[in-house]
Amino acid sequence: MVRLDEGGGGDFSGINPERLKETIGALEGDQKTLHSRASYYKQQFERYGIPATSLNGLLKIAGWADGELPMLRRRHHLAMNMEVDFPGFKGMAQVNENDVSKSAVAQAKKDGRALGAEFKKALENGDVVSEDLFHALDAHANDADYLGSFYKALGPGQVAWLTNRLADDHPYGNRYADNPDQRGFDRGILAATLGSFTQVATEGMTPKQKQDYWNQWFDKFALDPDHQGFRPDRLIPLLEGGTPDKDFLVALGDRVFREKSRTHENQFMNGSEHGPWNDDHFSQLFTALSKNPSAAGEWMEHNPKIVDAGIYPGGIAHSNPEREKAFFKVLQAGTIGLGKTDHALAEKNTAMLVINNFHHQKDDNLKGLHALPGAQVLYSELMAKNWKAMEGAITSPAQDGYWNSDKWDFKKFSKSQNPETPGIEVSPDVWQAFIQESIREPHAAGAMSALFDSNQKNYARLTTLTKASDDDAKSFIAFKQGLMGNFYATAYDATEKALGDDAQAWADGVNAFRGALIDNSTAILKGAAGGAGGAGSAAAATGIGQDLATGLLTGWLKQAIAVKPSEAPKDLLNAIKALKEKKPENTWRSAFSSKVAIMTEQNFDPRKIPDFEPVTYQEYGKKQHVYTGNPWGDPKYITSSENDFVKAIKDNDGEVDVSKMTPRQRESYSRWLADPAVVAKFGNDQVWLQVLGQK
Repeated sequence: MVRLDEGGGGDFSGINPERLKETIGALEGDQKTLHSRASYYKQQFERYGIPATSLNGLLKIAGWADGELPMLRRRHHLAMNMEVDFPGFKGMAQVNENDVSKSAVAQAKKDGRALGAEFKKALENGDVVSEDLFHALDAHANDADYLGSFYKALGPGQVAWLTNRLADDHPYGNRYADNPDQRGFDRGILAATLGSFTQVATEGMTPKQKQDYWNQWFDKFALDPDHQGFRPDRLIPLLEGGTPDKDFLVALGDRVFREKSRTHENQFMNGSEHGPWNDDHFSQLFTALSKNPSAAGEWMEHNPKIVDAGIYPGGIAHSNPEREKAFFKVLQAGTIGLGKTDHALAEKNTAMLVINNFHHQKDDNLKGLHALPGAQVLYSELMAKNWKAMEGAITSPAQDGYWNSDKWDFKKFSKSQNPETPGIEVSPDVWQAFIQESIREPHAAGAMSALFDSNQKNYARLTTLTKASDDDAKSFIAFKQGLMGNFYATAYDATEKALGDDAQAWADGVNAFRGALIDNSTAILKGAAGGAGGAGSAAAATGIGQDLATGLLTGWLKQAIAVKPSEAPKDLLNAIKALKEKKPENTWRSAFSSKVAIMTEQNFDPRKIPDFEPVTYQEYGKKQHVYTGNPWGDPKYITSSENDFVKAIKDNDGEVDVSKMTPRQRESYSRWLADPAVVAKFGNDQVWLQVLGQK
């Protein structure tokens, strides 16, 4: 918040509404804590006869916060819906300080109540709600204190009747029939002001209190409370054009999809009447949720059955193209979009989608029913988002300890995850089911083909450019290259076989979309504008773009990884398969485990480590380093008891069982096995030949 110089025209403040809201929230929390703790200790001191004068200062600070908070809220209420980027002050709204006072707040609330009473009187008497009244409301659209009092005076029942008139062509003669733009103007005023009301109506409440408040408000938003009950079809068309509060959106989404309802609240959700009230209201709701990732994420968390069913034919999104696109944008917002502000919930929702897909494919009664195209493209974007986690699972010697259940249980899943590792940790089997479902859609398959192709070339480049004093130290790079190649080859072959007669058309589409993605990434690299693409793009077809896949590929292209657009996926996969004469079976992890078990038998501890030969190693673009294979050395793979995999092995009677390791121990074990000195020793001991079936 800064003071703006208006050249003598009054005293103004420049306010960043979002940051001020965060500041108010932090100050409110600190003030409550300060009050409660200082008061408690003051009572305790006095009880035992100890002077409490030192605490008086803290209580004064808490009292100061009490006095400051109302006017900070007032500034926020004035700025929250103003145009930002006041000249010279980016991201700030211009607030007149003359409007920031207790008397100004009292007057705004008084005037808001008065206008609300006028609207209510006209509606109850069946009179015309004049345009003068709408203009009066519009004149105070940026004063949330005014709007809060207005909507409380009007009441949810009369808001429902007001929107009911807006949906009619002839509420006041032919006002809307003769002038559709007038309906748009009136609706726009209600949308903007109702959105502001939702932001201030529940200030200071807990999430549970907010949910209860809005459900009671919805109960009263009715034309016929006893029979029809809540009318979401009259409310939802007001979402577009406003800035509805996150908790309001979540409560509305939960209410629309709740399993039990006293009345048939959703019977008119397909649209009726005129203007936006004639559109599909599920689509409108999904669109509003998708514009608020926090709301989308919480709605997904609250409604897992609706989300899971909506992914497949027969669910809420099926048979309505507009609704289908809007629905999958909600899922995209609640996973990928939410990652910037609530990483934990974004990963929880991602894991739910991935594991539910695994369950679907393992259930004989469900596996013949495939996800809608929007879900399949979204899955490809989620794999691009979690690429490092997926690659880590596919190539990890500790993958047997990764989540492999098809039953979604968040508490158990959380315990299986390493909080220090980005992305979700699930087994290659779970990822394999996910990619097989995804690449049935040609856009998704094109993206995955381009990414796996580039990934292979990246490994080949690393093998060539990495310098090592022992060539065997580079073996693990080539081994991981083979594992990644075989993973995609398995998915491609299974999908091609499952598609049967449609396989050729699918392959042609994969080639075309793969080339388009590469061309788009190349254009971005050269400085041209990239985007969702034209009529043939995934965004046009399903509503879900491929920005993450494009971004990942563009990043790899920056590293000078050559990708040939003309190379068809089938040829690519044959080339990948040729990397190894034999696919490494699951026994490759057992070979590693057996070798490590022998090492631990030799009193493997910080004072005595196995006889590793130091390896001088330098990856392209990184500093040279001497690796010793010592997990307590440099780099340190074991830093505490929490990631001490050697202790885990010894506690298990010398047997290497990654399923009995903690997530942190499992991670440090995997990283240590990739240490160049350890890799070189495995090479010298012919472990690599053994796992490839060549020994």
